[in-house]
Amino acid sequence: MISPTRLNLLTLYRFGVGFLGLWALILVSSMPVLMQEAGPLLLFLALSVSVKRAGFRVAPRVTHSLVGLVDVAALMVFGMAGGAWVAGLSAPLHLIGRAVRHRLRTREEWLDLPVFNFGLRVIMAVVGSWVYQSLGGEFGARAMPLTQFIALLV
Repeated sequence: MISPTRLNLLTLYRFGVGFLGLWALILVSSMPVLMQEAGPLLLFLALSVSVKRAGFRVAPRVTHSLVGLVDVAALMVFGMAGGAWVAGLSAPLHLIGRAVRHRLRTREEWLDLPVFNFGLRVIMAVVGSWVYQSLGGEFGARAMPLTQFIALLV
């Protein structure tokens, strides 16, 4: 069993990551631009949640799926903000759906883990996008020259 002090630190860490991700998302987002792409973004979000749901177990409480490919595709199509929204929202939606399906009742399953996963996925998308752009990658490109392919691999 986890001591109350350690549990409080774990909760603080999870919410810290969640709020850091939310802050990063607010910084990179432009709502008018996102609203123009709302339909396609929602389709990518549904695809991301579906692919995550279709994952298979590799260890207890750990699934493997190809959801990262969907999230990278969203980044490539919509750019940093749109891709971060898709990546960030798909993780908590999947976890909350899992909690509903399995009738889980703990705060950890309903709040802590979804908030943490939201923040983590947003941070990964924003940092990954920044690295990609720094290496010469372009979002929404119609062709993939070698320089962009190398940036994508990194």
